Amino acid sequence: MRAPRLLSTALLLSLAGCLSPPTLPPRPDVGTRDGGHDAWLPPFAVVGVEVRDAHGRGWPLDAAPRSPVVRVTFASAPSDPLDVLLLEGETDADLLDDLEATPYRTTTLDRELDATRTLSGATLTLTPSAPLDRGAAITLAIPRWLSDAGGHRLDAALAQTITIADRLDAGARATDAWPPDGAFEVAPALAIAAVRFDGTLEDATHAAMLSEAHGGPVLATPSVVPCATLGWAEGVCVTLVPLAPLAPSTEHVVGVAASAHDATGVRVPAFTSRFTTAGAAPPALAWTAPACGIGETSDATGCTRADDESVAFHGQLSAAARVAWTAFGSEGALVAPRGAVSVRVEGLATETPLRLMLRAIDYAGDTTSLALPLTTTEPLPTLSITEVRADPAGPEPRQEFVEIENYGALPVSLAGMHLADAASAIGDALPGVAIPAGAHALIVPADFDPDATAGGADVATPPGALLVRVDASLGSGGLSNTGEPLFLRDAMDRWVSAAPAAPPPRQGVCIVRTSRGRRVGEPGSFGYDPALTCTPGR
Repeated sequence: MRAPRLLSTALLLSLAGCLSPPTLPPRPDVGTRDGGHDAWLPPFAVVGVEVRDAHGRGWPLDAAPRSPVVRVTFASAPSDPLDVLLLEGETDADLLDDLEATPYRTTTLDRELDATRTLSGATLTLTPSAPLDRGAAITLAIPRWLSDAGGHRLDAALAQTITIADRLDAGARATDAWPPDGAFEVAPALAIAAVRFDGTLEDATHAAMLSEAHGGPVLATPSVVPCATLGWAEGVCVTLVPLAPLAPSTEHVVGVAASAHDATGVRVPAFTSRFTTAGAAPPALAWTAPACGIGETSDATGCTRADDESVAFHGQLSAAARVAWTAFGSEGALVAPRGAVSVRVEGLATETPLRLMLRAIDYAGDTTSLALPLTTTEPLPTLSITEVRADPAGPEPRQEFVEIENYGALPVSLAGMHLADAASAIGDALPGVAIPAGAHALIVPADFDPDATAGGADVATPPGALLVRVDASLGSGGLSNTGEPLFLRDAMDRWVSAAPAAPPPRQGVCIVRTSRGRRVGEPGSFGYDPALTCTPGR
């Protein structure tokens, strides 16, 4: 067990069992928001704060389990434990101010986490009612007006940030299932059922269950397998292979077993995925032709496109499937619960021929294969979409911008290029401006004001930044505040770069490229940092 971690704060702290709290002279008590004032009171102190898991093992405050057991030890028992809160998010100046005088403001109470409290002697234990997200931050808030039974109050408030560890062994929840929830026409000869957990478990083999919705359990052989082999991200995956065909035309349930506990000793929250079997064997999987965008090649199986460092395919299957793919030494897998398949092979050289092999696996384990001959293009313009301000604090769509970067060693002209906000749209024609090597440029509406800041909420554009002005707005009437995709194409309609439909958290915040690939625009390739807002032209 790790040793308890004690806090060094403005409060008087003492090591329980090692040191005794010194006697302090009397002091004036804290005030209240109604102007009240109490008599002089002796001190009341926090001795220490620690975080444990359900097994009683200690964890650091900056790497806590997802179901933290927060233990606060006082010099004497607090009279009102309900005044001690666990809050969403980190400590900030508003919270520190609110802890000085009673009562709590609504803005603080809105952040409160639902938690159980247990007071044993002078130790208060708080445990959130539901597991927290990996990497999340919460705050232990102890107000200055907290008192013990004798009316003694604290010398100072305490606001301690606790960060949840971004580790698989910090806790687990079930996130996905196969067959997917709500599925119909599932083959009675189901090859496997599966559940994905986002963390490690105490007994993974027995953590999943399969049963009839209105009947008993289905006998199945459990196994723990790498999630990547099923098409899911990292985690712990449990498969269940039925020992006999499932009952036809019957609703079934796959989910978390009642006995499942994660590695910290916490019961894994309930999770169920319901599906209904077909009356007979369903038809084989088939590819259907989806609508393809400008710059993509269309055939009966789907849409393909290529640039000078990658190839991509997207298509639609007639039913849910698990898909495995290989190409040029790379391989991967994905789960397509609605039949939509999207694969991108990156890190390729220019003008490289390759064969993309896809193998779609249906509920019964039968496969449908597809082979696609593809070739990367000749070198494309070295331009990348790097930052997007779709929701400025100032006037819209006037103050929107799309930042591009020339990451090459030579200038690149925008002549003949287009910026569009839909895969099937031509978009805005860009003027023949040359972007110097290593430079950034802002594609902006015609009446964009680089000096406008909307009271400081928008970041001003540096006076030396290169502006590329287009029509009255970007895209079709401006960029959507809820996010919309962007496509930068060359004069031959080839995709030079793209950005996903990723909404910013608030006005004045930009989404920025986080992927290593400069041309990729898939979901997850852009993110944001609310503290940085935007960095136009830098």
